[in-house]
Amino acid sequence: MRTMSAAVMVLLCAGQVLAPRVSPQPAVVDRDIAVYFSPDGGCLDAVVSQIGSARKSIDVQAFLLTTEKIAEPLVAAHQRGVAVRIIFDADQAADDFSLDERIVRAGVPVWLDAPEEGKGKAHNKIMIIDGQTVITGSYNFTLTADEKNAENLLVIRGRPLIANAYRRNFEARLAAARRHPDQKP
Repeated sequence: MRTMSAAVMVLLCAGQVLAPRVSPQPAVVDRDIAVYFSPDGGCLDAVVSQIGSARKSIDVQAFLLTTEKIAEPLVAAHQRGVAVRIIFDADQAADDFSLDERIVRAGVPVWLDAPEEGKGKAHNKIMIIDGQTVITGSYNFTLTADEKNAENLLVIRGRPLIANAYRRNFEARLAAARRHPDQKP
């Protein structure tokens, strides 16, 4: 993906001229942790940027994923050879707005987290990029979270103990999950 300056790049969409979205800076960066807030604080841009930087793997636990602005980069990462695995909350995946079926059709391996009866929802909203970068926070992977809700997002780099803890948790949730019913074997 090429980067062009905001002054030069103009998008034509539905007959309208739209200026490109300018990526806000994090609220703060403390060495290897960047903090973002929404609305309009750069959460979506940070997530998409990290997906785009992935070279080996992306593991996702998503309570809810309803925006193409995240689904499309995940599918594109899968298509360029990045190992993408996604665990959705089973109840939320049944929502008409969930993009789980579209992601499955693109060939991305998808599971449904189905905790034991009465154990609650799979409420995690995380990504582990290349086993080294962790994205976490209250931020759901939705446009509402980015444009309307008060949410927070952390991008944590260079903290192997933290990344390994998230990876172990992901693997445990994956072991307890079931394959998406539309997933081809």
